[in-house]
Amino acid sequence: MHCCCAPCSSAIIEWMLAHDVRPTLYYFNPNIFPEEEYLIRKNECTRYAASLDLDIIDDDYDHEAWRCQVKGMEMEPERGARCLQCFKMRLLHAARKAVELGFEVFTTTLASSRWKSLTQINEAGHWAAKKVSEETGKTVRFDDRNWRKGGLQQRRNELLKENGFYNQLYCGCEFSLEAMKKRYHLPEVQSTNTYLLDLLAQGTTLPDTTVIYTLRQTAGRGQMGNSWESEMDKNILFSMLLCPTFLPIKEQFLLSQICSLGIVEALDELICAQQLQDDVKLSIKWPNDIYAGDGKLCGILIENRLMGGTLQHSVLGVGINVNQEKWIGNAPNPVSLKMLGIQTNPLTVLDLATKHIVELYHSLRDNMEMAVTIRERYMQRLYRKDGYYAYYDPTKDEHFDAEIAGVDAQGPLMLRLPSGEVRSYWFKEVKFVLPCGVTKE
Repeated sequence: MHCCCAPCSSAIIEWMLAHDVRPTLYYFNPNIFPEEEYLIRKNECTRYAASLDLDIIDDDYDHEAWRCQVKGMEMEPERGARCLQCFKMRLLHAARKAVELGFEVFTTTLASSRWKSLTQINEAGHWAAKKVSEETGKTVRFDDRNWRKGGLQQRRNELLKENGFYNQLYCGCEFSLEAMKKRYHLPEVQSTNTYLLDLLAQGTTLPDTTVIYTLRQTAGRGQMGNSWESEMDKNILFSMLLCPTFLPIKEQFLLSQICSLGIVEALDELICAQQLQDDVKLSIKWPNDIYAGDGKLCGILIENRLMGGTLQHSVLGVGINVNQEKWIGNAPNPVSLKMLGIQTNPLTVLDLATKHIVELYHSLRDNMEMAVTIRERYMQRLYRKDGYYAYYDPTKDEHFDAEIAGVDAQGPLMLRLPSGEVRSYWFKEVKFVLPCGVTKE
């Protein structure tokens, strides 16, 4: 089994062992750059293999040879021709090693990563098997099963946390590293959302998942004209551009769910790394705020632009409280990572949050069936998802108790009263009554 990294290998290995398959691991990834990154990933794979008493073959690291293989493709986009050539090189070596050692089947953990095109990986694997058969006269089969299904993707994330694996933030090569860095730092700005929307209005062409970020925002905007207070240099504030032309307009609430889920799962990673799982419980307050207990940790403002019945672009505006401890405004329930005992810096939070959002976005773009999984995961993390709580309906001037019955695919919150009556509310049509007695949309 060709291994690209420990996180991607873990759930696949666990599945194999549970099905009486004992794989020999093969580590050949000359694409990884720089060499320090290569060594970190290799050592993690070696450590994991040793913990399971599995054999691992460490092949040579020759990044220059890999560069020769992809020469002329440097400007190809991610998932383009360069990636296919990269897969072919690595899987050809894997197929040759399999034949050399007498194996009849080989596979790769590349297929478990959301960063990769499953179609390209399968094409490269079958091509490698055919080429080696032509070279040697021996038959070797490429196992092209989809390692993302059957709960393995979720199990991958669980094992990553359980084993404390190093979790890389980019695919591997210098080109994917640059692609990850398609973000722009503003020393100071009134609002990252306004700045990004102005660029688009001026006709500026920006690639999908471009990020504008700052540590100094002077006039942050919240939902429906609200403001977002952030002490200078203490927090991270960013806006991400998405170009979800693949998404029907009626499904646009999925972007809100992707954003909030990506952030809460990124922060889970920080909490797990500092072993604070028992102390910090995060949730998503409908539609997309991130809460720690009853305190607001992160606010999100999403602004969509439609053209000709198509969702042309979406700007996700995010403010995450990292190290701020005092607020001078009238926000009733702010909290920061520092106040929760989490020691980190704003740029680390930015790296993790954008990585998780992009992973979810790409998974949906590549397979719209992921919408079901995204909605389920969103519901599982919903604030006050179990039990009856106090709400306020401003149109009726009515206080009432209700439980969350669900969230409609288009976004409305469904509340069930003790009488059994179910009410549907759009954003701003109902308010949560916090323990302090303050109402929040």
